[in-house]
Order: sequence, then C-alpha cells, then structure tokens
Amino acid sequence: LVTKVITVYPAFPTKIQGLSIDQAGGFSARLPESAIQYLADDTAQTPNQIACNLTLIPLDELTLCRTGETELIPTVVNWGDSHGLALIPLLDQFADREEARVFHGARSQCLPLIGAEVYNGPDCVGFNAQVFKQIEELHPDHVMLTGRWAFYIEGLENSGPDLGERPSWLMDEQTKSRTPEQARAVFARLLADTVDQLRGLGAEVWIVRQVPEQLFVVPRRLAIGAQNGDDLNSLGRPASDYWSRQRLINEVIDSVIEDGVRAIDPAAVLCDPSRCRVYADQHSLYKDGDHLSAYGAVWIEAAFVQLVDALKLPPPAK
Repeated sequence: LVTKVITVYPAFPTKIQGLSIDQAGGFSARLPESAIQYLADDTAQTPNQIACNLTLIPLDELTLCRTGETELIPTVVNWGDSHGLALIPLLDQFADREEARVFHGARSQCLPLIGAEVYNGPDCVGFNAQVFKQIEELHPDHVMLTGRWAFYIEGLENSGPDLGERPSWLMDEQTKSRTPEQARAVFARLLADTVDQLRGLGAEVWIVRQVPEQLFVVPRRLAIGAQNGDDLNSLGRPASDYWSRQRLINEVIDSVIEDGVRAIDPAAVLCDPSRCRVYADQHSLYKDGDHLSAYGAVWIEAAFVQLVDALKLPPPAK
C-alpha cells in the first residue's frame, strides 16, 4: 500500500495573480519556500487519488477501487463526489493502520444518493445505481457518504471561484429543481431513502458534513500572502458564514441520524468560533476553494475518530 503524497509542480506562466516566477522556468528567488509549498499543494495527489478517480470510467466498466488486502475486515465504502476523492489519502491511511479494506466509489459532480440527478451534470443516476449494486454485493460494514452538498442544494454564491459557473441543482425523477427549496426537498427525500437502503444491507452509515467552502483559490492566495508578508491567520472564511450556508442542509442530515447512522464533521477540526482555517504546518489544507488537499485530508483525521474507533470493533451484525 502506497500512501505517500506525490508532489507535482505545475507549469506556471511568468505571472500568476501577483506571484513572481523566473522567466527560465524556475521560481523567483524572491518567492519564499513556504509559497512554493502552498502552490505544490494545489496539485499534489496520492497514487490512489489518481487510480481511483472513476469520473471518466464508462458505467459498464465501473468497478469500485480497493485499498487493503482482500481477506481483511472490516470493510468501508467511500461513496461520494469529488469530495470523496479528496478524502482518499486519509482513508488509505486508515486501511493501512487499522487493517481494513476500503473501496472507493467517487465521481465528480455526482452526490452519493440513489436516484440523484444533477442539472447540467453527468449521468449520476446510472453511476450511483452501479455503485449501490456493488455495495449490495460487498455487504460492507461501513459506508461513507461524502459530497459538496451546498453547491447542489443552496446554489452558487455571489463571490468566489465558482462565480460565473452554471448552477448544478440536485434533482430526481419527481422534481426537476431550479430553486434551493426544491433541491432541499429532493435532498431530504433521497438521503432518507439511501440511508434506509444501506441500513437494510446491515451497513453502518457515516454522512460527512461538507468541508467549508472558501471564497478564493486557497493555495494561490496563501502563496501571494507568503510573498507579501501578509498575516495568513486572517485568511479563511468566517465560521458564521459557513454555518449559515450549511444550516438547512445539516438539519436534513440530523433528521436521519439514529442508531447505525452517524455524522462526521470536518468543520469541527477546521473551524474555530471565528474562522475556518486554510493552512497548517506551511501547507495549504485546500487544493482550490472547496476541496481538501492531500495534506489537508490527512490533517483532519481527528474529525473521523468515531469511524476509527468503529474499525477496531468486531463488524456489526448483519
């Protein structure tokens, strides 16, 4: 099992949002080492993040990507959109340390909900049907549901990296959403049904609350700040903004919490009462404005302590 982060340095033009880059292709001597590391966090990936990205895999060829030895138990399925892909470094670490099998079923722009459609999105209904079919065959002990919930339910914000994108409302066969109110109703309906079906297989369900969205491309803003000598502790979204955007989504998540269904909250680690942090140990915790970097995924391990504890217990009865 290889979980070492591969650091890939992108090819930058001579100027990126105020950063000085040497014309010969190297970084300017004026660019601090910390700024170079922040930029590297933009593209750093583990081997399994590359190998387990199912976004471009045809549905008739789709197979969940496995980490961990075949005979080991317990078994975890990581089902999600691109935010599920972002958590692979952390889950692979669990697979190695806790001697568990982890299967990854993640595709960009597809929330992990049976029957979910996304306006302006790919064939998520087909993708999720294939993932659930394989979950039925696996009978895993634990299933994680991870997504950028607010983007598909609350819609685009008025500022930030997503400004100018087309909306991607969560829909289903019954409701072709065009408003947050419609998308919230679809979310409540599909989440309850997905959880019920997973519980019917005997799996414990872990719903990952959304990682705080930032209103800027984090690695670049950190690099600019490091070059300019800015106070990087002042960066990061105000926690009150994050909680406000997530409030109604979290109420829906809370409504399905019961025995065998739990929530994991990355914000409990990332946010203090004032701000949601964006860096630690001279690393960017994000690779853009909303996805955790490979470093950031491992850094939030404390939010997953209940799952880690569950992996040490005998598998739940089925």
